Amino acid sequence: MLDTASSPLTIEGHYIPPRTEIGVNTYALHHNAEYFPEPFVFKPERWLPGGAAANPTAKAAFIPFSVGPRACIGKAMAYLEASLVVAKTMWYYDFERISGPREGFVDRGGQDGGVYPIGDMLVASHDGPCASGR
Repeated sequence: MLDTASSPLTIEGHYIPPRTEIGVNTYALHHNAEYFPEPFVFKPERWLPGGAAANPTAKAAFIPFSVGPRACIGKAMAYLEASLVVAKTMWYYDFERISGPREGFVDRGGQDGGVYPIGDMLVASHDGPCASGR
């Protein structure tokens, strides 16, 4: 077993000293083809039993609300609300496939069928002896 507290780590040829905290962007993790085959293709069936994302590694890599001490405290509430919204939407509306160009999507050379660009931000605060603006 690898002792992560004292063993060196090399990532893409870069030496990472022991006890260094490493973070991975959630978008990059969720669009990694090693965890989610064809990550830019809309395939909700991948989450069904027997689907590509139903394996334990893919489930562990799916962290939309982060993990650890900084995980979202409202995760359970968000899942409940999302379930209610989807259920009511499916109950009240009829759906059909559209044809033609999709406005707002960015073509990435055909590799993913287009993605809708979003702006995302992760914010942290600092309060201490070296706080700026004082």
